[in-house]
Amino acid sequence: LRGDPRLISLEPSSLDDVFGTISFLVELTGHTDGAEALLAGLRSRVDALQARAHNRPRRPRVLALEWTDPPMSGGHWTPGLVELAGATPVLGNPGANSRVLAWDEIAREDPDEIVVGPCGFDLARTHQAVAELETNATWRSLRAVCEGRVYPIDGNAYLNRPGPRLVDTAEIIATRLYAETPRTGTPATTQSR
Repeated sequence: LRGDPRLISLEPSSLDDVFGTISFLVELTGHTDGAEALLAGLRSRVDALQARAHNRPRRPRVLALEWTDPPMSGGHWTPGLVELAGATPVLGNPGANSRVLAWDEIAREDPDEIVVGPCGFDLARTHQAVAELETNATWRSLRAVCEGRVYPIDGNAYLNRPGPRLVDTAEIIATRLYAETPRTGTPATTQSR
């Protein structure tokens, strides 16, 4: 390579960190065209989600699984996205790596809803991972499973990568939890059991 290349390590651990990373890259590269509008649009959508969450009569307890065998909790930005969607995250690890969960720990919490988005899995593979959980007696005993409130999501596209799509993710989760009409352009990436 000619010139003096720079290596920049970007490791956001929350949605606010993602917004800060976008601003940093805009400044670093000088590509300001559209960046302010992008960030303003994302923040406007976050504000709308927060307003709706504030007015919710109930906040379901949601377990976000980023892996199924062994089960792993949602880390980094995932608990914040669950909160932004108007729910209370269960067994999350905000701002830090996902962690392995024990099935008895999950059973004690017995979440109201479960979002499943394994790292690197598309929606079809996520549905397969959820189907494989049916052999686990503890999984089958969970209230969310018994009542059909398990929501597979394309983790590869929407949950596991830090970027603007994380706002889409919070909107998708809110849509599933509260049966809302998704905003125009938000892909229908989840299906209930």
